[in-house]
Amino acid sequence: MGCFNQTCAVTHMPIVAGDEVACFLLASARSESVEFEGFVGSGAVWQTLSLPFFGTYDDYGSVNDVEPGTGDAINHVVLRKDVADILKLTRETRKPPRMDLKGFWGETDLRLMMVHSEVWHLLTAECRTLRGDKILAHEEAERVPAFLDFVRKQSEDYVKRMMPAGTPVRPFEQAHEALHTWRGAQRKKGTSASVPYVARFFDPMGECGGIHPVLRMGAKAAINKLLMADEPDMSAVTDALEMCLFTQIFDINMSNLRRMWAPQPGLGSQDTSYEMHRAISGWVTYKCAVVNAHEEFDEMVEAGLEA
Repeated sequence: MGCFNQTCAVTHMPIVAGDEVACFLLASARSESVEFEGFVGSGAVWQTLSLPFFGTYDDYGSVNDVEPGTGDAINHVVLRKDVADILKLTRETRKPPRMDLKGFWGETDLRLMMVHSEVWHLLTAECRTLRGDKILAHEEAERVPAFLDFVRKQSEDYVKRMMPAGTPVRPFEQAHEALHTWRGAQRKKGTSASVPYVARFFDPMGECGGIHPVLRMGAKAAINKLLMADEPDMSAVTDALEMCLFTQIFDINMSNLRRMWAPQPGLGSQDTSYEMHRAISGWVTYKCAVVNAHEEFDEMVEAGLEA
């Protein structure tokens, strides 16, 4: 098989040999319905089954030098093996790896999606939620310990109230409820602090559609496993939760940019692609300037009416 470039799923620019990339293993979304006309979510066809892992593009459709990462513990639980082993098997068989997700999702091929590492960092720094709220990653990362503490206390309370005496506490078991119980707890304290954004990663329904439910559930199981170790490594737990936070932010930005989670084509001419990107970027820059001018004019009109 010859050499070829991959394609960044966000910018659609070529990924060439040696480029640093953030990668995701995608699984079929198995959506119940995708209308021909109307709204289609960014995860309507494919969703990520892994947290990102990082390496360099190998010129043959995969990655070399996969770096140890903060999402490894979660990926291993969800995928039931290391990412590096899955990639090695793919190279050897020249076929997409197949995985049984059990239950409703059944069997699915896994596909590789890549974005340039620089793009990953740009799109995980901040986002605008569907309601227009601005989320800053560094501020939300500082709230991860508070989220973890809240979930642990909630899990302890759940076991006391709902389970037989002597049932061991799984400290992260109630993570999926935190999004809905945080506000009530804050009202009892007399405060109105917003829900830590990382809680949205563990919501079964999610806020957008690019994160597979199996990943959301598997991440909760993996965090439980880390917390229930004889000597829990709390820095590893915090790092894993931060990677969940960054992935949630990235998913929102995929939706904001109207990008589908999907494997990308590797065919096409690199030189022609760059030429076409230059032409398209010129039109995009022009269009953004026009929209910005309209918004500034509307603001001026509103200010004049208020005056």
